[in-house]
Amino acid sequence: MSLEPSGPPLNVKALTRSSTSILVEWSPPSKLVRNGIITHYIVKYSSLNSESSINTTDNATQILVTNLRKFTNYTFTVRAVNNIGIGPPSGDDARNITSEDGKCVLTFTVISRAHWLILIVNKRTDT
Repeated sequence: MSLEPSGPPLNVKALTRSSTSILVEWSPPSKLVRNGIITHYIVKYSSLNSESSINTTDNATQILVTNLRKFTNYTFTVRAVNNIGIGPPSGDDARNITSEDGKCVLTFTVISRAHWLILIVNKRTDT
């Protein structure tokens, strides 16, 4: 009997690329929980006032989300899809904020688990 993926994509990261785009990257679910070949992924993203999703066209593990609002905080979750159905969402939401044109931007990637927290800070100056 075939099943949809029973595990989520791993290590989801959201990296600001411009004032209107964020690159979302992840690792596939572990082989034991894929339950077949991953055909594509669904990336859900939301800000305070909106929610949307975008599908990869294949089993690529990154996608550039474009046409976002400037200087807006976004949250991303990723789900794997096989020929049977859709798997569970990634466990930890990736968060990031789009930049303002011509500003110095600090981007944060937060990775959290039950008893620890990692905060990665990147500084970039847009020109």
